[in-house]
Amino acid sequence: AEAVMRAKYLKTDVAPMLAEEGLFSAETLKEKIFADDYSPFPVPLARALHAADELFVSGKADGKTIGSLFRRALYEEREKLAAKDALLSSVASAKADAANIAAAFRSRDFAETQKQFVPGGTLKEEELKILCEETPEVIRDKFRFSKRKEPVYAAAEDFSKSRPLIDFERMADGWALKYLKAEKYNDEGIRPFLSYFYYKIADAANVRIAMSCLLNGVAGAEIKERMREAYER
Repeated sequence: AEAVMRAKYLKTDVAPMLAEEGLFSAETLKEKIFADDYSPFPVPLARALHAADELFVSGKADGKTIGSLFRRALYEEREKLAAKDALLSSVASAKADAANIAAAFRSRDFAETQKQFVPGGTLKEEELKILCEETPEVIRDKFRFSKRKEPVYAAAEDFSKSRPLIDFERMADGWALKYLKAEKYNDEGIRPFLSYFYYKIADAANVRIAMSCLLNGVAGAEIKERMREAYER
């Protein structure tokens, strides 16, 4: 939908920007979005499309703002769907918190982080403000009893060493698997599918990381440090 919206106003070919199709075919998205008909879409997506229209028409659209609109819509829809299952809700919440922690440490600007904020997590506004403005030492102290302590500490460590959020990203990508591993022997309902799904995502991420690192001459030890959480028998 984001790709089609960009193509609509920038007069570009949408085909190279399209990902795999989801609930709606690319053709349906293009037909409806170009016709300004957002009624078939979920409320969060329709809201993002209307907001994007306004930004493009007013000349205020930029890549980051448009991207944030659709990102928020994704997390909002994910939160709503995940609410039907406690485990899935925990996974979705962790992912939302990870996205907001990353935004806070990358921007170090509370106003900017608020613009990039995604729904569905547990972090409160005052906690985000701390992540944006305080030193790593103060951040560690404030989050020492938080259930998000581990990822916050990882991000604070990366930040304190003036390096990209490599350790944090590795932890965040494997966060969902921690919840699934806790229910390793529970085969009720959608548990087996969730485990398969997230382990496949981890496998794909590790292949992508390994190939990218090898192509760029990264040493084997460094590649291992970047590997995401993997399947355990």
